[in-house]
Amino acid sequence: MLKKVVQLIEQYRMFQQGDRVMVAVSGGPDSVALFHVLRQLADKYALGLSIAHVNHALRGTESEEEQQMVAKLAEYYNVPFYYAKVDVKRHMRETGKGLQDAARELRYRFLFETAERTGTSCIALAHHADDQAETVLMRMLRGTSTEGLAGIHPVRMQQKVKLVRPLLRIEKMELVQFCKEHGFEFAEDSSNASRAYTRNQIRLDIMPQLKQFNPEITSALNRLADIVRDDEQYLQREAERAYAETVSVTKDGLMLKQAQWSAFHASLQRRLIKLILNYLSLDKHIEVDYETVESIRLACSRHDKSNFRIQIREHCWLMKEYDRLRFTTSSPSEAESFSVKVWDWPVQISLDGREHLLIRFEVIGPGEYAEKDGSYSAFFDLDELSLPLYVRSRKPGDRMQVLGLNGSKKVKDMLIDAKIPPAQRGYIPIVTDAEGRILWIPGLRRSAHALVRPTTGRILHIHTPEFIQ
Repeated sequence: MLKKVVQLIEQYRMFQQGDRVMVAVSGGPDSVALFHVLRQLADKYALGLSIAHVNHALRGTESEEEQQMVAKLAEYYNVPFYYAKVDVKRHMRETGKGLQDAARELRYRFLFETAERTGTSCIALAHHADDQAETVLMRMLRGTSTEGLAGIHPVRMQQKVKLVRPLLRIEKMELVQFCKEHGFEFAEDSSNASRAYTRNQIRLDIMPQLKQFNPEITSALNRLADIVRDDEQYLQREAERAYAETVSVTKDGLMLKQAQWSAFHASLQRRLIKLILNYLSLDKHIEVDYETVESIRLACSRHDKSNFRIQIREHCWLMKEYDRLRFTTSSPSEAESFSVKVWDWPVQISLDGREHLLIRFEVIGPGEYAEKDGSYSAFFDLDELSLPLYVRSRKPGDRMQVLGLNGSKKVKDMLIDAKIPPAQRGYIPIVTDAEGRILWIPGLRRSAHALVRPTTGRILHIHTPEFIQ
């Protein structure tokens, strides 16, 4: 048994020389065996051992006797002993959790708090091969992803402490035999015989039936977990690489191109969604169910609509804007209409306090005119304009007499042709004259009005930084 434990420790590099290891000992044969195994390996890895015990106070005198037994174990081997008595039933009432979940939460809370207080680098837990098989089977029955089929991890960092499980390849029967052969005292938890809990039903009823078909079912399920865990780690690294290469941060969320998204296999797409949702969430370890992930994945893959908006959850939206997929935490809202009168120049105006959207008006003479109209710069014969000018938001039915085209064109169609996302169209400024004629739409086109000619005396130059992304 010791050889298999060392192999697992070496494979996953569970310990570093001089680690302070707190062994979680309930008093059962598995945790007692874990302590004695690590005690035998303490010199090899220069480990500083301690024991932690949580009394859940659920089995009366039995719980008290287990605490006393574990305390004597620590005293006999002269290792630090940390313990706590917790009120599981009260925690159930306060949180609405079931008994096992409430007990587990309190137990781990104590372990992490004690580890932080004592400078412990590792917490050793006694999960074994039977626990692993039961976990995989239970998750299969409930419906799980490959991440769930990976089962219990031999090593996991949590709250800056390394959780290690050196016994994951050892079956319970072997641990009991180890304790008996060496005369190590241990306790039997009477609640393990209760079929009130799903895990116990799997252990007592389902696993024995499965062993009729495959006597090595425990080993088979453990192999499955090992294989899936390796595959899952590889795919997760690939997803993280894809995320780094394709996802960009915006002021209110994340964005990627749909063409890049479509090039990914469905497996990477699902993992990307989880990475994105974790990035946007305050809770970095949120659980996302399959239905939610799949609905987002299928929405991102749609090509039949150029623009749409879907609320994923509270404070999280998916928006498709032509070739871009945006995940945002800002509630999409309609832009407020605006109108600013412009009479004097030179002048610089900022719309809605958006410092990046500055429009400058200045008058120049014919000798200074050397540029042509562009997307973000336009020149007009000032004497042919009806003043004052206005900078306003678009209105229903807006039309513009576009330079180079016969007749007029709807502004809405111009914005669609330019693939301006619907959410941004209300923010696009439009420059008009006093008669309401549209002179210029920054970033798009200018009108055929007030063109600069050789006879022009005063030229109005209007320009703005690039703001359409």
